[in-house]
Amino acid sequence: IAALEAQSASNEVDAPETAQDAAPLETVKIHVEEETWFEIRTEGKVYYSGIKQAGDVLEVPGDRAANSQLTTGNAGGIWLSVGGWSSKTLGKPGRVRRNLALAPGELISVLASADPS
Repeated sequence: IAALEAQSASNEVDAPETAQDAAPLETVKIHVEEETWFEIRTEGKVYYSGIKQAGDVLEVPGDRAANSQLTTGNAGGIWLSVGGWSSKTLGKPGRVRRNLALAPGELISVLASADPS
């Protein structure tokens, strides 16, 4: 019996981990340059809504950011960072920006190719 258990154990194969499974999702940081109202919704529910002041930073954990969207009333007042990447401000001062996906990978590709004007 012991020989059969040993043989069975040696035949088991672990499923390979993907890079996404192996590494935790990066935290998304919202950096405030001037007074700004913004709201973050996760799966349709408000995670944060309020006004932040210049110098404030709000961190959104990667697992939450993966299912969240950002709306701001002053796109020129905030910029984002994730891992070693950072954006420019999200637009011109006073510009409204709605439903920006905060999923780290999607966020980087959208903002890297977008004109913030």
